[in-house]
Amino acid sequence: MATVAPPKYVAAPSVTASRFGLLSAADLIQITDPHERNGVEWQSPPAGPAKYTPYQCNPGSADPISVEDGLPVTQASPITVYNGFTCRAVGLSEGEMLDHARAALAGGEQTALEHVLWGDADIDLKLMEDGETDLLADDPVSLVAGLGLLEKHLNDSGVGVGVIHSPREYAPLFAAEHQLESEAGRKVTVLGTRLSFGSYPGTGPDGTAPAAGTGWLVATGPVVVRRTEVVHRPDSYASSFDRSNNEIFHIAERTFVVAWDDRVRAAVPVTL
Repeated sequence: MATVAPPKYVAAPSVTASRFGLLSAADLIQITDPHERNGVEWQSPPAGPAKYTPYQCNPGSADPISVEDGLPVTQASPITVYNGFTCRAVGLSEGEMLDHARAALAGGEQTALEHVLWGDADIDLKLMEDGETDLLADDPVSLVAGLGLLEKHLNDSGVGVGVIHSPREYAPLFAAEHQLESEAGRKVTVLGTRLSFGSYPGTGPDGTAPAAGTGWLVATGPVVVRRTEVVHRPDSYASSFDRSNNEIFHIAERTFVVAWDDRVRAAVPVTL
């Protein structure tokens, strides 16, 4: 009779965050100034393309030179994302405790961030916001036509290379329509605009789900994501362990501040 040996305990498979989401489309900055954990604000250049005037030797009168009055100020809110566990594992070391919590956060922090940013939270900047997000079409257009509208809007706004945000499940449709290219570890459009295929809910400006066979794409100016190092709470094994029930409670968290050039925040409904 064969003897059944117990399984050997090995390390868990490593966790790699999903590719080509928000964090690949954004410029990442590690927060070193603790004040940035409270959010940031900045002044943006005026919106719109540069103006022109006729050559000075051209005969005839020219329109007077005019520019925008003032510089817009934009704010971005902090978003803290966490994950962790409660367990009664015997012999769990402090190192294993930290590794498990860190892996739990790494696998889901981008997803949580994308979900919040679409528009379901009380934050300063959100992608889809009724009255704030410009709508470029009343009725759904084809995916290619929708991308064209967003590309033109980005170009006309003078923000440079922006980001087009799409629910992740639309990525194969971009590929089928030959609208995907790769560039330095990220996906871009045929014009080089960065793409974020995120865990976005994909709801409309009023918060309702799109009709069957349709969806939403959103364009913003360049995106910058500031983030802290991972913080563990409680900060030690001793503090995480409850001797009254032999239970360990531990989480890992990280604070993000997601900002973009808000001279562009535009959406278009598309057919799928």
